[in-house]
Amino acid sequence: MKPITVAYLGLLDNDRATGTRRAEEHLTRLAQAAVAAADFGLTVELISAGETPGRQTVSAGVVRTVLPLAGKPQAPWNAVSWQLPEALEHADLVHLHDGYSRLGEAALLIAKQSRLPVCITEYGLTGHWLSSELGLAELADVVICHASQVARRLTTSRSVEVVPCKLDLSRLGIPGVPPRPSDQEPPDGAATDYRAAGERLFAIYQRLIGSALEAAA
Repeated sequence: MKPITVAYLGLLDNDRATGTRRAEEHLTRLAQAAVAAADFGLTVELISAGETPGRQTVSAGVVRTVLPLAGKPQAPWNAVSWQLPEALEHADLVHLHDGYSRLGEAALLIAKQSRLPVCITEYGLTGHWLSSELGLAELADVVICHASQVARRLTTSRSVEVVPCKLDLSRLGIPGVPPRPSDQEPPDGAATDYRAAGERLFAIYQRLIGSALEAAA
């Protein structure tokens, strides 16, 4: 099987707002689990834009890339880079882990123009963002939810997949009103099974990339 490259965007800007690495650590563990599920036939690139651009290997199959900023964003979530199109050039699929960052919005439009399959993670947040106002999530091929309650309340024409994952959204610095605590799975006291989440994500990626290849044939 040809090695697959998946680009992860979103959530990473939150770390600049909170002064922590919680979002990066969460995405890194998800990426590592997906890579392991693919028997290391998958590369995941975690992409953001920041003041210290660079690229480094985090672990086998997981790469962290920080692109140079375009201008001076007034808030961490407004960060964007002119080098984003080049960064996505070799991706087979784009997975957006938020629906409010400027870099994520730009990546969504670039991916669709390039006819790349797109996943977007929906947390059931309440907020006012361009992506919400324009319904950009309808451009995604699959909407991923980490809680079944959130998935049931979604109003979308897109395919919805549940990948259980326990996240304290308030600690991740997401700029919106989080869903009720009862909507965040697994239940309190349970740890996220990253291995199971990675297996589920890889299955979704495989299916979407396979469908895209068939459509292009």
